[in-house]
Amino acid sequence: MTPTQTEADGTPTDEPEATQPPDSARMTDTVRVFQTNTADEFNFNPFTPSDNTAGDLLLTQLDGFTKVTDASQWRGTSMFETPHHVSRDEIEVITWVEDWEVEEPYDMYNYHDDRCTFWNGEPYDAEARYLFDRVRYFSEGNKFAEGAVHRQEALSQWDYHWYNSRGEVPGAEANPQNAIVLGNEAKRTDGNFPLPPVWSDPWIDRFEAASTEESYQTQISELRGERISFERLAEEGWGSGPYEIQSPDDVGSESVRCTLRSEDLGAEAPHPHAEHANIDYMELQLGSIERERTLAGEGQIDVHEGAVTPNGPDWNPERLPDHMKETTRYFQVSGGDALWWNMNNPHLENLWLRRAMVTAIDFEQAGNNGWGPQRSIPLGQDTGCLDAVANATFSQEFMDSLHTWPKTSDTETATTFMQNGGYEMQGGTWVGPNGNEPQIDIQIRGDIGDWVGAAQTIRDQMQNFGIPMTFSAPDNSTWTNNLSTYAQQPNFDISIHWYGRPNAFGHYKSQAAWWDNGSIVSGDGDAAPNTPERRSADPGDEYTELNQPLQVEIPSEVGSIEAPTGASAAPNNPPDLSGNGIDSVEIDLPQIFDTLRQPAESQEAAQERLNLCARYYNYYLPKFAFHQYAFGEWGNVRDFDWPPADHDSLRWQRSFNITDTITQGGILQASYDEELDR
Repeated sequence: MTPTQTEADGTPTDEPEATQPPDSARMTDTVRVFQTNTADEFNFNPFTPSDNTAGDLLLTQLDGFTKVTDASQWRGTSMFETPHHVSRDEIEVITWVEDWEVEEPYDMYNYHDDRCTFWNGEPYDAEARYLFDRVRYFSEGNKFAEGAVHRQEALSQWDYHWYNSRGEVPGAEANPQNAIVLGNEAKRTDGNFPLPPVWSDPWIDRFEAASTEESYQTQISELRGERISFERLAEEGWGSGPYEIQSPDDVGSESVRCTLRSEDLGAEAPHPHAEHANIDYMELQLGSIERERTLAGEGQIDVHEGAVTPNGPDWNPERLPDHMKETTRYFQVSGGDALWWNMNNPHLENLWLRRAMVTAIDFEQAGNNGWGPQRSIPLGQDTGCLDAVANATFSQEFMDSLHTWPKTSDTETATTFMQNGGYEMQGGTWVGPNGNEPQIDIQIRGDIGDWVGAAQTIRDQMQNFGIPMTFSAPDNSTWTNNLSTYAQQPNFDISIHWYGRPNAFGHYKSQAAWWDNGSIVSGDGDAAPNTPERRSADPGDEYTELNQPLQVEIPSEVGSIEAPTGASAAPNNPPDLSGNGIDSVEIDLPQIFDTLRQPAESQEAAQERLNLCARYYNYYLPKFAFHQYAFGEWGNVRDFDWPPADHDSLRWQRSFNITDTITQGGILQASYDEELDR
């Protein structure tokens, strides 16, 4: 007999308590997900030059969450209501970082959940993190570098502390920061995932034993060359998530079978999520974007990120079977895209040409052809921040005073801008001041359909406007290397890249490596000797590796785009405003960034620096962020039970989508009936 539920006073209710149906009643015991990678190329080692780690998020413990609609909100180990679960009203989803705190102006702390373990049962703790970070410290060339200090420590087995430079050794400048900036780093949700001490310790020994720069660099090279495959993860038990690869035999050429870490399923170290998750296996499918689309069309992917829109380039109702539906959609507050320029191209360093391109491109059409009209939302402000951040940072009066760059094509104004830059139209093609036609290639990752559609549209529009442009779409590894400014010159002209940060400090900062896609500065500053992987543009640097000017003038009048024209426009990087009679102010952009991130002497002073950053972006167009977008999740609603579309459990992400949150967290459940949920 089914027991009855009772009120608080013990009076029986009329509602029977739900009981868990037997496993045999489940529609399925396996959830299928997809990653653009191959079993032969996957490498869990984060220190390799090429990034082939895709899939690691599904094999590692959830770190923490940010809200998809408000990136300033963070949560660690939490209770989630589960109205779609059969026998429970709520579940606990654990995260590695249970809580955090900061102390101005230097210190950050993480407090780890003591239930986290590697697959092999070793503690996934602060001590493992410390040793792994010690390897990272050596891998970045710090052993013989003046002023280098390893500033991480395990305060206890589960408490971790790290701090910015206090200027405690010769050559190390103090780096005080305000609580917001420190908190951005302390609120960990993603990153490179520690390996156990059995891996870290030997590397530390090798680095410490290296007595010369040559032997030290040899160790760095060997570290970067080490491969940690799916099979090795299985053999060693080095993953940490709730689904494990139990045997190398579970690794196939096109998929990897992962098993819930349940005692009933033979786990050496059961995971707490096994108490509520009812999906025994996760099939991690691998391959190209073409294979991904084929599997999706055949109904062989059960959970996937993205919105499903009519005529969408990737996911649309015509491509997906009837039982595959969009299960939630939301405005991705930190989701946007920007055009990147490599100003080493002699035409792209011309300020007026960049302005002309931005003005001639119909970004609304490019967004519609890439992301689709229901997903692409043109930006209303041009501050160097996405709209949600801009509206929270600046007054409406200030934003209204800035120049508004069009999001639809204005070729008449663009023509004037080209002429201002010293260009002439000859035979339907613009010719530069030196008599050369622009040679520009727009290069994007070929496995991102949104970018392909947008980039091809931009190419066609530019060719129609008279700027010759080609299109290339390499794989992720090649594209990554081409954009990299590490120990090489970047190998691209224009690219499309993600653009989003939770607040203005993420957009206006001097940590400016190419992959820091939300910053208005791209590329490292002037490289210092023996530091090919330097990641910052520092006060005093004049240019980045992308030839982006940092010591510049901007017009004194807010919103003015006045600049020298014609013969005075070249060289135009940066333009000489004061020498051409334009009332202007001088700024050292990295110095502004550096000061901005320190504890502010007053809110008014900090706001003025933020305004200067927005004015620099608005005037120089070092990148051009053109839209934000709606995002979501789609999947199998026949074999799985999903929360309601607007439910809180579908609003928290670890990285940039909720796929791993709902699968690793046990939020998604295998269904016990055959009815469609929607």
